[in-house]
Amino acid sequence: MALQDNTPLINGFLYSHASIRLRCAGLLITRLKEINYKQSAPPGKSYGTSVQKQGSTRGKLDGSTSLTIIRQEYNRLITVLNNLPGFPPNSGYMYKPFELTVEWRENPSDPILVDEIVGPFIFDEDFQNGNETSSDAATVKLMLDIKGVKPLGIAPIAGFIG
Repeated sequence: MALQDNTPLINGFLYSHASIRLRCAGLLITRLKEINYKQSAPPGKSYGTSVQKQGSTRGKLDGSTSLTIIRQEYNRLITVLNNLPGFPPNSGYMYKPFELTVEWRENPSDPILVDEIVGPFIFDEDFQNGNETSSDAATVKLMLDIKGVKPLGIAPIAGFIG
């Protein structure tokens, strides 16, 4: 199905969480509980000496990403980041930019659609180990600082670096 095709799906499915594969620092991560990302570039406002807005500036692009992964996947990820090429061995895993893409495909015959998260690095972690009545696997929620998001590989603004 073409991206511009607005015909109703008869024998197909819309993208869902089950359609996602995550590639993170060279690892394929499929035990993913959630991933969320956003970006915005609100315009600046210029008033000069007037009470009425005289114009707008381009503002600043900013974004963030959070992902929650099963603890075993987290262990794999931080091990890779701890020894990431270009950094001294055993130099930690936070504040190290890594490659992160979100791949979407509902059916094996469909093309893979890719959203690229540009320049992510971990700056916050929340270990969620469940409780005595929970049967869920232990997870870790990661907050990532990012330069931006390229949905389908398309830069969000002119002059985007990444």
